[in-house]
Amino acid sequence: MPKGNGYLNVGIGGKYLKMKQRGQNIFEHWDRLVEKLADLGLVQHRRFQPKGCSYFLRGKRETVQIDKAFVIGDAAGLATIDMGEGIGAAVRSGILAAKAIVTGQLYSTQTINRYSFKNIFLQFHK
Repeated sequence: MPKGNGYLNVGIGGKYLKMKQRGQNIFEHWDRLVEKLADLGLVQHRRFQPKGCSYFLRGKRETVQIDKAFVIGDAAGLATIDMGEGIGAAVRSGILAAKAIVTGQLYSTQTINRYSFKNIFLQFHK
């Protein structure tokens, strides 16, 4: 995502338990990405300050509303299973919650996609 003054945010992710089973961590993956970018001549003479956060990928969440309290976005664990993309799901869940508030209809996250690229993901995980 472009930032001011020529800066760019770059994200990298991984599934914690799988990395842990392999004796890896996310910082090793970050280092490999930076090395690859440097080899390609895309980053030189730069000091990076990687920061991170954990969040839940899309899973089965039974309760997303209790009375007038709605769980949306990352709090609802709506990031896609394949890409970990959460912005779209956060916006969609916010809209669904707003509609439920205005109309009194049931709030559900069932219509929010579980995959960013469902057809591609399913080809490799049959």
